[in-house]
Amino acid sequence: MYDNLFAPVVVIDKKHKIEYFNQAFLVLTQSSPRSLKSLERLPLLFNESKVIDSFLSEASKNPDQTSEELTLSTATNPAALTLVVKSFLLNEHIILTFNDLTVERTLYSKYRIQLEEIKRTHEKILQTDKLATLGELSAGISHEINNPLTIAYGYAQNIEFEFGDKETIKTADLRTSIERVTSSLEKISSIINNMKSYVRTDDENKEYCDLKDIVTAAIQLTHTGVIKDSIQLQLELPEDPLLVQCNRIELEQVIVNLLKNSFDALTDSKTKKPLVRINLDRGDNNISVSVYDNGPGIPEQNKEMIFQPFFTTKDIGKGSGLGLSISRRLIEKHQGHLELIESKDGACLKFDLPTMEMSSMLTSGGFGPEIGPAGQKKILIVDDEPAILNQLDEILHDAGYSVVSSTGGEDALNLLIQTEIDLIITDLFMPRMSGSELSQKVRLLEEDIPIIYLSGAPNAQEIFDKDKNSLNIHGLISKPFSEKSILATLTQALGVKS
Repeated sequence: MYDNLFAPVVVIDKKHKIEYFNQAFLVLTQSSPRSLKSLERLPLLFNESKVIDSFLSEASKNPDQTSEELTLSTATNPAALTLVVKSFLLNEHIILTFNDLTVERTLYSKYRIQLEEIKRTHEKILQTDKLATLGELSAGISHEINNPLTIAYGYAQNIEFEFGDKETIKTADLRTSIERVTSSLEKISSIINNMKSYVRTDDENKEYCDLKDIVTAAIQLTHTGVIKDSIQLQLELPEDPLLVQCNRIELEQVIVNLLKNSFDALTDSKTKKPLVRINLDRGDNNISVSVYDNGPGIPEQNKEMIFQPFFTTKDIGKGSGLGLSISRRLIEKHQGHLELIESKDGACLKFDLPTMEMSSMLTSGGFGPEIGPAGQKKILIVDDEPAILNQLDEILHDAGYSVVSSTGGEDALNLLIQTEIDLIITDLFMPRMSGSELSQKVRLLEEDIPIIYLSGAPNAQEIFDKDKNSLNIHGLISKPFSEKSILATLTQALGVKS
């Protein structure tokens, strides 16, 4: 019956002596029929006899067994084989089948190495593009450093003059000079730190950031020197923070690329009254960033090619043609989309990113009522400070919780309607809707979901005491907080619910 099977099959008795084997088993082990029949026990065929002994020991207790992937070899076939062994009982005989995964495992290892090499190559390309961009911007950046350096030097001379041979020191003038020197050096430090941050290589970790801060950092790198003096920059920002879950360095690289393209287009075309306008806006489920310039625009025949790698209209040595290609890939990596927008004049490039609420749900393992692994507690954090969100996110993920975050009350209520949440941590004082007001609306939807207040305000305890019974608030965590206090309060609140 087993002779015509392609799978290797061997039949052994209770003492593990071979009673039958098919041709496929001979090929697999590269053994002769005589050598197999002369074996006292099957495990002795393999160099890793203890592995087979262990499997057969389990099979004697429960005949229907499937092994994990085993690495085995024989004296006649010393090359390592990757095998999955299955057993079942038939008429007091143990039948073993061997699924040979050696080829698949070898190919998997080979392609994994190739994929890792491709990933390393891509990371090198990203870094090369950043360094090339920074090199082109260096003249303007040096100008930005030179201005505060000149101011600091001038006021340092004033300080030296005050401590000269003068009998009296003008304290007010001295204090002013010291403040101006400190301010100038802080500006230089900010520029240098921004440069170091931009060229730093980073891993795949994402954190909560205010997109407005990222745009400001990109502007500080690109709108410098002659460009700053000759090209007007308009920045259109909403009042509220625009928090996103992202790799800050990668998003800054995208915005730098878009701004640099606009500045180059305006400089090369010698546009009259050159203008670049950056607009940030928030929709229901996405945040958009658009960069517009009033330059010559993109010719119709080039519009389909601008996102292709190595496509450029710049002179040799002035551009790699990778900026927009890399930028689109980085935005898609953030579940977003980068596109060219039709405009009456000039050029406009726009990218969309999911809101913090959307991206945190995706990061936690899904979208809809069920997020995260089954049985894992789901925590909703409501706060508008990126540092607090990042700290809580790290603590709770490390403790085994699924985390969804929101920047305000209305978005938090929408999440609560869409998703099953086990506990809410909310800041007490936020724009538009306070933590207390949010809790009142939550209680109209969920009567028993635990709510914990988070605040560093002096009157936080007073508000907690007032809401504790009327709104069934389970705890108050004071800022700054420790990991121990967070987890202890959560454990107690979730225990109350259960």
